[in-house]
Amino acid sequence: MHPVHERVLTVREAARFQAFKDDYYFFGNKTQHLKQVGKAVPTLLAYQIAREIKKKTGCFKSIDLFCGAGGMTEGFKMAGIQSLLSNDIEESACITLKINNPQIKVLCGDITKEETKNAIEKAALDGGADIICGEPPCQGFSMAGFRSEDDPRNQLFREFVDIVKRVSPKVIVFENVEGLLSYQGGKTYREIHTLFTELGYNTEGRILMASDYAVPQKRKRVIIICTRNDMDISPGELFPTPITVDESCQVTARETIADLENVPCDDTAKYVDYDESDILEFFKGKITYEEYVNLKTPDERIILFSIVSIRLITSRLFLTKEASDSMREQIDLRVAISTELRFNVVG
Repeated sequence: MHPVHERVLTVREAARFQAFKDDYYFFGNKTQHLKQVGKAVPTLLAYQIAREIKKKTGCFKSIDLFCGAGGMTEGFKMAGIQSLLSNDIEESACITLKINNPQIKVLCGDITKEETKNAIEKAALDGGADIICGEPPCQGFSMAGFRSEDDPRNQLFREFVDIVKRVSPKVIVFENVEGLLSYQGGKTYREIHTLFTELGYNTEGRILMASDYAVPQKRKRVIIICTRNDMDISPGELFPTPITVDESCQVTARETIADLENVPCDDTAKYVDYDESDILEFFKGKITYEEYVNLKTPDERIILFSIVSIRLITSRLFLTKEASDSMREQIDLRVAISTELRFNVVG
């Protein structure tokens, strides 16, 4: 809901909460727009993860799986990482990504099909991909709806693992919802770590609160980062440092959309008079990703205190989730999935 008016958010307003700039175009109808925005990784969070990876490993070529409309792809691009190929099954999302990033090869296809996997593998090996990132569908893991062990999307992480096995990148970034930690009592989450370990990777997973990274939303994400065993760096070193843990530094919902009128995604944005803050200058393209993050970054003493606080909170969250989920009733709901399978290279 809108923080001031009694109405739902427009697509453009919702896109701001995912840190898409105002010139990011969404293709399709309104339902498709909202789906693309809702499934996206906040671009600012992706940027800060990518910046650490590039700075500390030198890796700069990626493959983005389950890319959706391109939240992670956009953030990585702004950190100077080149996307060799992005893949998703949703045609409208692929078109959105291609329109905003004409230089990126976008593969619209079903990753469970061998022909799609072969195309991804070829692009990765030919281009020398050293990063594979992705956001496998989370509906079956999410605590926001009914969970079903029969939902076929729950197994798509295995396709991600299969691509990693074929390509053997130096770094892996795997994103999902917080519910992944408690799904099947944490069995799936532990299995993901085990599968990557068996492929020769060091792994580490953390809960990242988006608002701690100057993103205008309070939503937790599970991020798993893996580094290949032959690399002289641990995955824990690649997580970005929280910069806006203090609530007084966080961006509010009102501040995020205060200058917007009722702006559909496919129209030129119309702004109302409002004193421009750092976040509004960012959305309007007046400052870059780097400039915005630097403006939000506190001095080193505050950062050190924030890191200690986040680690303590994260530990509590893991314990609390395991305890609560052991008492939660398991709901068995069969979900019928009807998906049109496509295989099409755009660009």
